[in-house]
Amino acid sequence: MKRRNILLLLVAVFGYVTLTSNVSSISNDLTGSTGGTVGCGGAASCHNTAATAGVAVSILLDSAGTVVYRYQPGMSYRIKVTGVNATTGTLPKFGYQLSAFKSAAGSGALQAGTFTDLPASSAVNTFGALSILGSTAAISSTGSGATGDQDTFSVGWTAPPAGTGTVNMYAVICAADGNGTEGAEDKWNKGANSFTELPPVTGLNQLEATVVNAVFPNPVSSVLHLQLASHTAKETSVTLFDLSGRQVFSSAVPANETDLTINMAQFLPGIYSLAVSQDGKNFTTSVLHQ
Repeated sequence: MKRRNILLLLVAVFGYVTLTSNVSSISNDLTGSTGGTVGCGGAASCHNTAATAGVAVSILLDSAGTVVYRYQPGMSYRIKVTGVNATTGTLPKFGYQLSAFKSAAGSGALQAGTFTDLPASSAVNTFGALSILGSTAAISSTGSGATGDQDTFSVGWTAPPAGTGTVNMYAVICAADGNGTEGAEDKWNKGANSFTELPPVTGLNQLEATVVNAVFPNPVSSVLHLQLASHTAKETSVTLFDLSGRQVFSSAVPANETDLTINMAQFLPGIYSLAVSQDGKNFTTSVLHQ
């Protein structure tokens, strides 16, 4: 039976959290959105000095129970971040930082949207033009923190006004052993995703420029359905990669066919990266297999 572990929280760029048993404030942005140090190591030396691939971070945008890849200006969504402990250590405590921004990462990055309905032990701090959401204390996971544990955290998000364009989201999570000290036994990693703005509804063919109309269900336990854009006139390449970057599935969808299914039951639970390429256009997203 799979244990679940809240290892991480979500989207786009965000401050600094000390992941020991002590309470900490969001005193710095270590997500990289403002162009500074990324993560809970490096110059900060607060935990392991380098990111750990074994802590996987996935960021998804949810609209009333459906995962979406584009947003409608002014609409309300939930940002869902899933973390998986693929290390060999037991990490029952975690902390996170998150942010959503437009423009390129760095000093010119601007806040995109508003965080609402904040999770427990979380707060928002301002760094330049960005609002950084982060944990204010070490949070206990719902499971034991053992290898393979995973869980999802979410926060409300009101999308920015029309004309904002692509919104980038960065997340940093640090999973800790909870012994009250900081060291190499604590593991952290970062995640990122981007969401494009939907055009005003002025007529038909609003999805004309997209490669993918839908990927569902996500999270998935058995069969994953991929629905390509109906205008597809050339062969489409679909590839699935596991947490280590190993290709576990590949298929070429013939021209004018729009539906593909992937039997996820043949793979181990975890976070996978789905890549779709068609006629010079590319689409990528994270898929959570439970």
